[in-house]
Amino acid sequence: MLAIDLAAFLLAGYLALLIRDNFDFSYNHFESMGPYIGFSFVAGLLFFPILGINRSLWRYSTFGDFLRIGAASLLVVLAATTLTFAFNRLEGLARAIPLGRLGRPDDYPGMIAFLLSD
Repeated sequence: MLAIDLAAFLLAGYLALLIRDNFDFSYNHFESMGPYIGFSFVAGLLFFPILGINRSLWRYSTFGDFLRIGAASLLVVLAATTLTFAFNRLEGLARAIPLGRLGRPDDYPGMIAFLLSD
């Protein structure tokens, strides 16, 4: 289960790049994502098991599962961005890629309202 979760999370990084580039493939952009994807993999190996998101099937999920997924995604993106910045100052990586992996900002008010509702 951990391998599937990590593969989906890493694929999301490349999909965020394709969306940012309007689905125009650029080998240089994909190559420059290498360190960021590598650090995302390492952070995912660390945080996904700690938060336990790899232990349950997502067909039946609870509100607590959604909170753990959100926390794990946030921690992995923050760790990968910080480590990549320390490694090469995000050289060649579009600054929108880490934000694109967290969702669109216009989704946040709806998510907050959902989280605060009874």
